[in-house]
Amino acid sequence: MTGEPNVPGGEPHAVGGEPGTSRRQILVTGGIATAAALLLAGPAVAAELAKRSSAPTLVRRPDAAGAPPPEQLHVQFGADAATQIAVSWAAQDRVAKPRLRLGQAGGGFGVEVPAEERTYTEVMTGQKVYTYHARLTNLAPDTAHVYEVIHEGAAPVAGTFRTGPIGRSKGFRFTSFGDQGIPTRVGTHPGSASVNAGYVVDAVDALDPLFHLMNGDLSYANSSDMPVQTWAAYFTNNMRSARHRPWMPAVGNHENEVGNASHGLVSYQTRFELPDNGSAEFRGNWYAFTVGSVRVLSISNDDVCVEDGGFSGVRCKYVPGYRTMGLNPYIRGYSRGQQRAWLERELAAARQSAAIDWIVICMHQVVMSSAHFNGADIGIRREFVPLFDRYGVDPSRPYVLFVGRVTRQKGIVHLVRAIPQIDPDAQIVLCAGAPDTPEIGAEMEAAVAAVQATHRGVIWVREMVDRASVVQLYAHAAVFCCPSIYEPFGIINLEAMACGVPVAAFPVQGPCDVIGGAAGGAPRAGLGLGCMRGA
Repeated sequence: MTGEPNVPGGEPHAVGGEPGTSRRQILVTGGIATAAALLLAGPAVAAELAKRSSAPTLVRRPDAAGAPPPEQLHVQFGADAATQIAVSWAAQDRVAKPRLRLGQAGGGFGVEVPAEERTYTEVMTGQKVYTYHARLTNLAPDTAHVYEVIHEGAAPVAGTFRTGPIGRSKGFRFTSFGDQGIPTRVGTHPGSASVNAGYVVDAVDALDPLFHLMNGDLSYANSSDMPVQTWAAYFTNNMRSARHRPWMPAVGNHENEVGNASHGLVSYQTRFELPDNGSAEFRGNWYAFTVGSVRVLSISNDDVCVEDGGFSGVRCKYVPGYRTMGLNPYIRGYSRGQQRAWLERELAAARQSAAIDWIVICMHQVVMSSAHFNGADIGIRREFVPLFDRYGVDPSRPYVLFVGRVTRQKGIVHLVRAIPQIDPDAQIVLCAGAPDTPEIGAEMEAAVAAVQATHRGVIWVREMVDRASVVQLYAHAAVFCCPSIYEPFGIINLEAMACGVPVAAFPVQGPCDVIGGAAGGAPRAGLGLGCMRGA
């Protein structure tokens, strides 16, 4: 390879330009027989052969006439499904001039795109994995394309795909499942092998979806003594569908191949080309894309899961130096908070976007499960669910927000009594606690109870709301209401406008000073009218 050689178990390594020759390609402490055995034998045999082979041996890359063919072909969307596609594949050795030829049905191939090489070394067996990724941009929306992938010395392998529609211009279908595995056994410890892993691919094709979501636990390579061959079996099985439509993955616990990078996910990262999440270290572990008016977010639940789902018994047995290196399959918190911060930003942006009607979360472990052994995890309920469903608010319905204390001067009872004038499809979220007196507390209780009997979606949050949560409530609100009858300043109005939400307020001194001339809000005497019109 050109450049620095990969460190076993290290990060995926991208290589650009023409393939050259390096010392790593010519001198290795193995040999042709050892290399072949590592490809075909289990780790126990491979380790024994590696011990016996110590003399440097000349290794030749296959010449152009004998290059291995492209295999494991699959398609992914970019961040914008209407215009961006990535095509990925693998080869059993490094190849020269990997590229993709693109065209449209009946029109031949008019565009050629070079592919990026990405590699990693499987720490269990020492095998080096070569993958190739071609990124396509500026494509025509809702259009069928044909392509073929090719490199020097091998016949091309063809596929097709259709880009997504723009906005609400057209409906589409997608499918989703997880825990697939492979259809036939590989190795002594096969991970998860079932004929159903093959049948389900045909079931997806029968529905002819625009794309498919893979909800984690893809190949179960971390439970196999032949992980590289297990991944190859997985992609080979899925290729009859995945080379014709995007199969978009989520990280499951069985993608955690301990020893392959600090978080065990380098194999997953190497094999997929997924939308950018802003992190070079955790590329592809979480990501988002938009198709039509749907925003899809794929997340890595092991980052927050309390359960150790690494299932590392096989790797503990076969990875050389597993115990002496101190390898640990428990990766809770591996992103150091980066994923949660990204998820909050994505959810807030999607909720504020007028172009997004639906948010779909693709993840592995579930929030709740009837299984008696594993599946659901309290970490997801603590870390992610509050972001999905804050305080019982239905994010598909607009809501009017109040934040403040239950006092006379804050005018909260006036707002509650004005609720019948507000659009009945709107929710009313009242973050209101700490009544000044028992009398105002009782009055508030009665007023809320009366209006809840006739207006669906009046939500009263009585406890103190933390800063991060109130920012999210502001950001997602259709309108913020300040019904104060006395308010010398009104910092809540500034907070609401800082989050980009319109403000409706009584025309008293404080709100008039703050929002009187602002584009984000205007004082109104009629609170019901103000909330209904969104200020």
